[in-house]
Amino acid sequence: MGSGYVVVDVLADSKKVWETLLNFERYPEMIPTIRKTRVTSRWRTITKGLFTLSKFRFRLSVVHKHVPEEVCSVEKRRPDSVGRILGLLCRITYGC
Repeated sequence: MGSGYVVVDVLADSKKVWETLLNFERYPEMIPTIRKTRVTSRWRTITKGLFTLSKFRFRLSVVHKHVPEEVCSVEKRRPDSVGRILGLLCRITYGC
């Protein structure tokens, strides 16, 4: 089993970036090596799916974890002890 991630700088607001990244159905139009996508389940912060890659049609199971910015910025918005507790819970739950 493997894992990985890609980092790319883009000039767009975070809402547009996440909107694009979470649109798995359009990945074949945006990423040349992805031939086909199928979302198998979707929750608030996790999407699971199957991707078909490259001309060899490799099938890949994908788990995409999305932590909304507003969820993990609670500690910044609330600098009191409640905010610190909520921030800790967020880090434990979402890894942010």
